[in-house]
Amino acid sequence: MMKKKIIFIFILITLVTSFSYSLGKFVNISANIFLPSDSNFKEAYSSSVLMPSLKIGIIAHKNIYAWIGYQFFSKKGETIQLKEEIKYTQYNTGIGLGYLRKINNKINMDLYTGLYYIAYKEVEINVDNPSKVRDSTIGFIFGVSMYYRLNKLLFLSSGVRYLLAKDTIDTEQSNFGGIQLNMGFGLRF
Repeated sequence: MMKKKIIFIFILITLVTSFSYSLGKFVNISANIFLPSDSNFKEAYSSSVLMPSLKIGIIAHKNIYAWIGYQFFSKKGETIQLKEEIKYTQYNTGIGLGYLRKINNKINMDLYTGLYYIAYKEVEINVDNPSKVRDSTIGFIFGVSMYYRLNKLLFLSSGVRYLLAKDTIDTEQSNFGGIQLNMGFGLRF
């Protein structure tokens, strides 16, 4: 399953790069600290999760760009009532639009928004009849980042974004959103 996802991401990056050969583009890889909004998630797993992400942007017109993105994380925890070991995995695939604003020769500001398709799975571990929850939902994201240009190609990034996403699991409303604090690096072509 993970091999298929890696191959899919590689093909997607190749297609976007090939399609946008003559346009300005950038790739940003970042480590996010995800602070989930859902109280049940915090109780079962953690109040913060490390979530790597990839964002590819293509300058469409002046400062406006289109982006695609991918985020994932996996976390072990325990059920709230029975204290049995569980594992949660989430994959977010997104698209959106952004606005890059040059502050000075070294610093750019980035405002962006978009949609994420959120696929999630929760599995009980080390039990005879493990229960599985597997589903997906759509989320809305908006954020702001600052880019510090190190040279013509390489930049550092930091920012904050908020993911708003909800779904109903077994008649209970679950919140898949929360704040994401990110730091990373990237290449601009």
